[in-house]
Amino acid sequence: MQNIIFEDMVKVMERGQITIPLKLREIFNLQKGFRLWIRVDQNRKIELEPVKEDKAKKLSEWLKKMMKDKKQYFTDFDEKKLRQIREKSRNKLLRLYGKNPR
Repeated sequence: MQNIIFEDMVKVMERGQITIPLKLREIFNLQKGFRLWIRVDQNRKIELEPVKEDKAKKLSEWLKKMMKDKKQYFTDFDEKKLRQIREKSRNKLLRLYGKNPR
């Protein structure tokens, strides 16, 4: 027999939602949008497990870090070449759709 450290009853709502008791949300720091793994074993026992780290959260943190990064990765020459490539691509698309490029 497993050692149960918390037990409570929840009600299943109209669309299948349940409310996780506040004490558990606090213990596991579950906030809006947090993801949980849900598993059912052969004995029809339901198990919930917090997802350790969401990939979207990792990406968001990385993007925030990059936004604060002041290092220059591209030179002015790179920017000029990029503008030229974009202009060529734009002109090709305009020709493709029968519009005159400027």
